[in-house]
Amino acid sequence: MFDWFWSVIFGGQERLQGVSKFPTTYDKTMGVPEAAEFAAAVRGRRYDAAQRLYDATPQELQELLVHQLSIESPGDDEAVSAWYAEAPENPLACILSTSMMIDLAWERRSSYAAKDVSQEQWQGFRETLNAMQPLMAHLREVAADDPQAWIISMHHQMGLGSDMANATHYYERGCAINPTHRGVNSSYLTYILPKWFGSVDRMWAHVKHLQTTYPGTHLESLVTTAWLEHAMFLRMRDRKKEAYDVSADTDTHQAIVDAYLRTNLTSSQLYDAQALNHFAYALWHIKRHDLAVDALKRLNGRYTQSHWWQHSTQFPDGPRDIQRLYIDLARKLDESV
Repeated sequence: MFDWFWSVIFGGQERLQGVSKFPTTYDKTMGVPEAAEFAAAVRGRRYDAAQRLYDATPQELQELLVHQLSIESPGDDEAVSAWYAEAPENPLACILSTSMMIDLAWERRSSYAAKDVSQEQWQGFRETLNAMQPLMAHLREVAADDPQAWIISMHHQMGLGSDMANATHYYERGCAINPTHRGVNSSYLTYILPKWFGSVDRMWAHVKHLQTTYPGTHLESLVTTAWLEHAMFLRMRDRKKEAYDVSADTDTHQAIVDAYLRTNLTSSQLYDAQALNHFAYALWHIKRHDLAVDALKRLNGRYTQSHWWQHSTQFPDGPRDIQRLYIDLARKLDESV
């Protein structure tokens, strides 16, 4: 769900073996074959098979299965509706149904900036989310042990408007299941960003809390999200038409470097691979090419599309997509071997 929030795409299986080789295409299933199998099973109304796949998939990867279904037909899936109608007490059917409805709400709103959304689009967005209230309450009842229930609840609350108490409660419930779950933590960070219902101070305080509580983990990389979002906030605050040059924002550069150096991430873990990609992108932009190359070497070929592709205007002097970033770093990697 939320292509703009979850635009992380794994690709290429080439390995770095002393020379730089980077993927030219991307795999939307993020290297997890079960994602495509799951979507096909749901669409084929083979619900038992879909359930078995979901249950057999590690918890950190289950969100990808839900997301893959969203990518293929956001907000419009008769098979999901049929499953929920057939088995409303099934946690997974409820997760998929609520995820689909939130996708539908955003389809009706559009992905435009708030100021460019029409009154009719806003009405459709709010009506869809408000109509979901009973379904959301049911989700939190039947799927309370699944982090997806609390991620979806945070996304739903974000659409409804500011209610920090509810959002924090949903975050705490998700953390009670898995405190380092990347989807739970990144969803809450999104909610408290200054462009939504938080503030710069709250955003940075939360990132520092995570770094103190879980030092050296993949959550360290959320500092890169805060860095970019801070730049976007400054641009909006100052009403500048031109991009705010994040590469010149030295206040948080050392924080990014320190966070990276505290980690010992490996490409074998999905969360670590996502974090390494985010670090590589940020380190390139703050001109720490040595560390960016180190991050790419650690990835060992497991590259992702950056979730910042839609914010390319924040990087006026740098590559505006992950492909160009890797091509540039390829040259530097060649020079380093």
